[in-house]
Amino acid sequence: MLWSGEAPDIMALEENMGAYCNILHGFLLFCHGSKVGAGPTLHASISASAKQVVDCSIALLRKAVCYHESHDHVKRLSIPQLAGTVWEACDALKKTATTNCTAVRGAMTQVAVSVKDIL
Repeated sequence: MLWSGEAPDIMALEENMGAYCNILHGFLLFCHGSKVGAGPTLHASISASAKQVVDCSIALLRKAVCYHESHDHVKRLSIPQLAGTVWEACDALKKTATTNCTAVRGAMTQVAVSVKDIL
C-alpha cells in the first residue's frame, strides 16, 4: 500500500488490500514450506517471525479500514507508525535462523544471557 497522507479512494484501497492479502497468503505458504525438515527450535523460530509479520500486517489493514471512515488527525499519524512496525517485523524476519544448527545456537545464547542476568 502506498501512503500519501490522504484518504485513498475506496476502490484503490480495496485493490491494495486484496493484493496485500494475496502477498500475505503467499508468505504464509512459503513459511509453511520452510518448516519441512526443520527441527522444533527452527520450527518455533520461523513460526514466531511469521506470526509477528502477520500480526503487524493485520493491525495495519484494520487501521487502514478505520482510517477511511474517520478524519481524526491521531488516526492519520498511526498509519505510518503501523507501516513502520511491519517493516521492522520484516527486518527481524531476515535475521531468523535458516538452519537447525543456527536456531539451536541462538536459543542456547538466549538461555545463557538469561542465566547470566539472573546470576
